[in-house]
Amino acid sequence: MFQLNSQRIKLNNEVNEALECIEKSYEEFAKKGWTLPTFLTPQEVCMFANNISNLNQIDDAFINYYTKNDNENFNILANSICSSPHLSPWYNLLKECIIAYKKELYLVTIPSLIPILEGLITSFSFEKGNIKDKIHHEVNQVPEGSIQEIILNSITLFIDQLFKSWNFSNERRPIINRHWILHGRDRDECWSKADSLRLFNAINTITVIPFSSNYNE
Repeated sequence: MFQLNSQRIKLNNEVNEALECIEKSYEEFAKKGWTLPTFLTPQEVCMFANNISNLNQIDDAFINYYTKNDNENFNILANSICSSPHLSPWYNLLKECIIAYKKELYLVTIPSLIPILEGLITSFSFEKGNIKDKIHHEVNQVPEGSIQEIILNSITLFIDQLFKSWNFSNERRPIINRHWILHGRDRDECWSKADSLRLFNAINTITVIPFSSNYNE
């Protein structure tokens, strides 16, 4: 009995440590343009966080994660979003984006995935207002301290980055900006494979978390 209790205590400590690491990591990930990937284990999230100190490193880490073993993890992500009923209005566009990505035509995926991401959030949330208002509203609908809250906070910070108001006369920000791209003010030479992946990754993250419109389903 003592051994069993010790094992339970050890397991609980490991789970709590992992959750603490995730909670600390999501903000750093989101500020650098990434939502928490749903496929990563808590241990993998911590490993990412402990070995990443700047934007280029985190981009390289995610590119490696999604392209290793002949794109194994990207293929899992692609299958996930193409089978999500929440994304059915955009199946055709998503499939073409996946084909373009696999052909290394990353640039064409970026202005195509942003409207999908925006439409997905709009379809999930009943809250009136802009995209950032909807996401902030959703955070208040989940249990405090839950993994759902952590992931939603990750999405909130990511959306704040992507949809950040940034005067067109200002110097370009290091992370892609929805307004600059869709209003034709950004330069495609600044876009990258990492930018394509960060949008695919965010779309997948959003499809697997509970939004208030789904609570009673």
